[in-house]
Amino acid sequence: MDAKSEYYTIYINKLLPPLGMLSIRHMSHTINEECMHRNYHIIYILSGSAEITFSNTTIKASKGKAFIVPPNFKYNITRNVGCSHFDIILSVWDKSSENIWKFFTELTKKGIVFTPTLYFEYTFDDLKKLFALPTEINCYSLNVKANSILLSVLEQSFSDNVSDFKRKIAEITALNKNSLTLKELCELSGYSPTHFERLMMQNFGVSGIEYFNKIKLERICNLLKTTDLNLKEIAEKLEFYDTSHLNTFFKKRMGITPGKYRKDGNKYPY
Repeated sequence: MDAKSEYYTIYINKLLPPLGMLSIRHMSHTINEECMHRNYHIIYILSGSAEITFSNTTIKASKGKAFIVPPNFKYNITRNVGCSHFDIILSVWDKSSENIWKFFTELTKKGIVFTPTLYFEYTFDDLKKLFALPTEINCYSLNVKANSILLSVLEQSFSDNVSDFKRKIAEITALNKNSLTLKELCELSGYSPTHFERLMMQNFGVSGIEYFNKIKLERICNLLKTTDLNLKEIAEKLEFYDTSHLNTFFKKRMGITPGKYRKDGNKYPY
């Protein structure tokens, strides 16, 4: 472990195929690294956010997102303050893991793949207890949790239940744009306004603008909790007109001011 993060690892001798290594990491400072792995690498964001850059593209992954990196694929990752993640590295290819490798080979043939949000209640502190004391039962628990994530990643990526529309919304979300109009959403997704809004209500139960406003709200909450940025800096970062616009937006949805949230943020769901 370095001074900027907490880092715990479990290696292959305590894991079952196809798992080769598990690790968790929590950032107390922002760290930027260039990475490349010998085997398939799945990173599940437990809290906060990270930016992943590859092939001149940068995508933001926040809590609940996972991304899959194929072997020998070079990318850059910026882990922001407060980011924690659960890393799953597959074992080297052998007969017992042949099928899972085939799945991931097909899935990542164009490079890094990002999943829609996965809903697991794992926290860094919960996993840390298992990593810190790798008894047989704790290692078994880590095996189960890691394989649950792998299964969910494959189901989300291959299942017919994940529509093309949901994939497009996940891709738009990953672009990390903070001020999108309905016209821009339609251009990015390739749907007419009427069709787009109908699909949003069918799939998410809200309009397109309100869906992305909710994501914007989560980003504000994350910045208030995990950074020392003042309201003017947050407003500029998230493309509000000014701090008054930010305050109005936030209070309308949270019922409190950003300053009150920063003071008592742990009492609230975001």
